[in-house]
Amino acid sequence: MPSSSRSATTIPMTFDYFPILTNKITDISQHPVDSGGYSSIYQGSWTNPKTGRQERVAIKSLRAKGLNCDALSKLLTKRVLREAYTWDEITKTGHKNILPFLGLLIDLSIDPRCPALVGTYCTRKHVLRFLQTHPKPGTVKRLPIIIGIARGLQCLHNHNVIHGDLKAQNVLIGENEEPLLSDFGRSRIQDITGYTTDFACVYRYIAPELLAPSDGEMPKRSKAADIYAFALLAYEVLTGIEVYHEIKTEQAIIKHVMAKNRPAKIDPPTAESDMMWKTLEECWNTDQAARPDIDSLLSRLESM
Repeated sequence: MPSSSRSATTIPMTFDYFPILTNKITDISQHPVDSGGYSSIYQGSWTNPKTGRQERVAIKSLRAKGLNCDALSKLLTKRVLREAYTWDEITKTGHKNILPFLGLLIDLSIDPRCPALVGTYCTRKHVLRFLQTHPKPGTVKRLPIIIGIARGLQCLHNHNVIHGDLKAQNVLIGENEEPLLSDFGRSRIQDITGYTTDFACVYRYIAPELLAPSDGEMPKRSKAADIYAFALLAYEVLTGIEVYHEIKTEQAIIKHVMAKNRPAKIDPPTAESDMMWKTLEECWNTDQAARPDIDSLLSRLESM
């Protein structure tokens, strides 16, 4: 991991390990501006102490259902600390394709049980939404976006971080149109204890070895599974359409993938899709050992 005087071998279980932004964020939206399966996103304003300028920030509040208040509070706290630690550590690299982590916010109007996570706000939203606002062919070059995503993933993998939930909704587009990897709630740092084996996420991006592990044990997220998800994400960037959009249920997607089906070749092809197709096929290979690692993958992409 990035060098730090606060390095740890287990996830810190105290909030004061991280920057606390309580009373430093104003104009917090009364209602979420976006939401996902396990979180709600609010918007606020924050004065960047390095520049003195007001910036918009995204405030991520985690959700969980079906638990009593004490159990819910403990679960949310563990999830916040786990995600904050991973996100904070990878932010320290200063990589331009990682959404910066700013700190934690305790605000009773959002959730009194535990802090929310604060990061940079991206007005252009996630990569698919951005591409859908530029549908005209040639308006946005796709290969630079795919290379930017790969560079962000290389940063993670080279620091022993497995993203675990790579998908279009977790790649935001910054002000300079650079892709930014975000949402580290399913990520884990290798050799750091305190992470769970829970890998629940969107099934269309999950590698087949995680859907049906051959040894019967609880599947573990891996760098190879990130590479598989990257290939499906790259396909979405090339087409501007969600992968397997024609399949309506998660169970049907699982059946489709386990039958060794993969996305159909793009028709009509583009120059970018023709260049990338063989590489994508290697990345979503059923045999995880046959998939390229991120360094090899990025080298190929940058040579295209």
